[in-house]
Amino acid sequence: MLLAASIMGAIAVALAWPVPVLLSRAKWPSRFPALAMVAWQAVGLIGGITMIGAGLTFGAWPFVNRSLQSNVWLVTLSHFALAFSVFLGLHLILTLVMTWFRISRKRVRHRNLLALLSEPSDIAPNALVIPHDSPVAYCVPGSSRSLTVLSRGLISTLSSNEIAAVVAHERAHLTQRHDLLILAFESWHRSLPWLPTARLARTAVSELMEMLADDAALREVSRTDLLRALAATIQYSDGQISPEDDDAARLERSIAGHPNSAERDDAGMPQEVVNSRRLTRLLNAS
Repeated sequence: MLLAASIMGAIAVALAWPVPVLLSRAKWPSRFPALAMVAWQAVGLIGGITMIGAGLTFGAWPFVNRSLQSNVWLVTLSHFALAFSVFLGLHLILTLVMTWFRISRKRVRHRNLLALLSEPSDIAPNALVIPHDSPVAYCVPGSSRSLTVLSRGLISTLSSNEIAAVVAHERAHLTQRHDLLILAFESWHRSLPWLPTARLARTAVSELMEMLADDAALREVSRTDLLRALAATIQYSDGQISPEDDDAARLERSIAGHPNSAERDDAGMPQEVVNSRRLTRLLNAS
């Protein structure tokens, strides 16, 4: 059992530091985002299982081999390992439940705000239009009814093909259930914020979700339309209100029904991650 605990401990350490660092710096995830997403999920799942399993296995060692119970230090250390593993497991489960509860409340509150400030649109199923002059688009996941939110500024700025590209991108977030990935990795980060894996994974997964949504959209629309739509939203995001702005600015954004990136992340909604790797993929897409 000591060998099994040592192996699981070594795997847990590897997945807590060197593996996620190397994965976050690798170039191949841009070419294979779906495989990279699976890799990050495996890192998180296997890392958590081996971290808890190593402590449980070591802690059970003296109970299986009763000849070791005469060693007071070993028994004490095994009890500590058992207690730590049980605490860590309960902590992860409780954090997941609390994160789900907090995100659910945020989404309900935002849905209520949209019900007051938006109007239905026939552009896409379950689409709403908010009175916002800047080109804005995002999705609100839901267990029964998911929403695609577009601003009047986006509808007036983009062509019909570009709007279709935006809708296809947001619909991909919903159909691929990226909200569940956000929930899992956000919970992981909140439960172990000091762990490099959790921080790197949350950033990488946000980027990969956008790449996967882009790929899904490109199966329905042209690359040019998607790039033009993205360029329009980039111009807005470069000048959007920051968390440091005054209360009047934040109130104006709330009245419009549009959450900023921090609010969208807090509510478990996919948010635009625009960087050189994503743009390079779109420019080089066939």
